[in-house]
Formats: sequence, C-alpha cells, structure tokens
Amino acid sequence: VSTMFPQKTMVRAFFAAVIAALSLRWWDPTGTGKLTMFETHFEDMPALVEYPFFVALGAIGGVLGAIFVHYNIKISAGRRDGTPFRQRVHIVVEVAAIALITALTSYPMAFTRGLSSITIRSLFQSCVNVPSSIDMMGLCEGGQPVASLDVLASLCVAALLRYVQMTFTFGTGVPCGLFVPSLYTGACIGRCVGVLVGLVGRTYGVVPSVINPGIYAMVGAAAVLGGVCRVTISLVVIMFGLTGALQLIVPFMLAILTAKFVGDMFGDGIYDACIILRGYPYLHEPNDVCFRARACDIM
Repeated sequence: VSTMFPQKTMVRAFFAAVIAALSLRWWDPTGTGKLTMFETHFEDMPALVEYPFFVALGAIGGVLGAIFVHYNIKISAGRRDGTPFRQRVHIVVEVAAIALITALTSYPMAFTRGLSSITIRSLFQSCVNVPSSIDMMGLCEGGQPVASLDVLASLCVAALLRYVQMTFTFGTGVPCGLFVPSLYTGACIGRCVGVLVGLVGRTYGVVPSVINPGIYAMVGAAAVLGGVCRVTISLVVIMFGLTGALQLIVPFMLAILTAKFVGDMFGDGIYDACIILRGYPYLHEPNDVCFRARACDIM
C-alpha cells in the first residue's frame, strides 16, 4: 500500500480527466446534452424537516451494507482457489451461470429488464419538466409522482432482487457487480421513501407539500454505496460529479456519514474485508496510544 501520489502522476491524471470530460461533452453519447447520464437539476432545496429522513436513509444504507459485506465475504471465502467448490466448478462456468441466472431473474420486471444505469437515471429524475428522451417507467403521472401500491411494491422487489444478485456477483472472475448495483438498490429504496414522505405530507401536512422523490433516490443511492464501501468525502464528490446536484451536498454528507457510522458498528467495509480475506498487505490505522511518561523520567 502506497501513500505517496507523485505530482507528475497527479498532473497527468488531471489532464486525462479534463480531456475525457471535454470528449464526453462533445460526443454526447447519452443524447441528453448532459455530461453524465445521472445529471439532474432541482430548483428547490430540501426543507429542514426532510433531513431526518435523509439520516434514516443513511442508517438503512449502513445496515444493508453491513449485511452485504457479511454474506458476500462468506460466499467469496467458499469459492476462492483451493476450496472444494472451486475444485468442482470452473470459474468460467461459475461466471456463465451467474450471468444466466441474473438475466432470467431480471427479465420479468420492467425496472430490472433494461440497463441499470437507465433505470437509475429515471429514479433520479423529478416529475416536473421531464425531458422527452427519458422514460419515467410509470413513476410519474400528470407531473406528480405515482404513489400506487403496485409501483412501490415493484421498486421494493427490484431493490431486493438487485441486492441479492450483487451479493453473489461481486468477487467472481469478472470485476463487476458493486458500484452500479449499490446505486440501483439505494435509488429504489430512496424513491419509495420519497413517495411515502410526499404522501404523508399531502395527507397530514407535517412536511412540505412539494417533495421530490428523485432527491431521496439520489440520497438513498449514496447511502447504500457508502454503507458497502465505507468511503465518505470521496463518495460525496463522486455523487456530485454523477448528478451535478450541488445543492444536495449536505444531504449526501449526512446520509453517507450516517451509513459509515452504522456500518462500522457491525464490521469492516467490503474493500477492507476483501483485503483481509485474501491476505494482502494492509496498513492499519495506528492505535490511539497515550504515553504518560516524560523524557526526564527515563533519562
């Protein structure tokens, strides 16, 4: 593990990132005129009364992240080199079987049938002034979020399905199945919470009448990914880069810090757990040691 990042390498990396951003802006591969597929725009800031719900999403993300790490490490330990499973099942067969099962289980539902990135883009959107190029997949009707039981149940099932899939997928012979599935799971959960908060607000008036479920989807996505990876500042920057939502920096920070705090109560993050499982060199944080002796006492 190296803690030194040479200045020459940093300048080259920054230059490459700038060229990549300019190329994406010129090419416009998503056809939306935006730099990233998840870029959104919300004119209104979340109200202060909504912040406890963002903290709750962070707690949910921390719990889900801890459960994911626990079971994924158990699965990874059971299929690594030298185990009876790996001796009987070739890694190519395992990857092909997981891909086939993922396709078969994802196809029946509209939310899981297409690319996860497209669904995440729809979940992040507001129901007001939706671009014609974006399919909202039945999440909006007449400029208002749909609060039907069918939509909420479909989102919950889609989140559970993708959560189980990524538990088995991450750690296979193909490096995939963590970043986007975590965003997807959190976005589905956050969208459900946002719709329910808006329903409570319209019914009892305890929260503002204008609730954007897309904001809750973005915060939920950050919370689950933070609960899985246990990263803080860098994840806030990543979410800002993905969505362009500068006004959501504080909700992102609250949810991610809460997810890390809750997740750390149960164990390590996925990357730390994988390092320990595979026996890689790992530099632990120094223990808090307080020396009470003075130099004059031992000289």
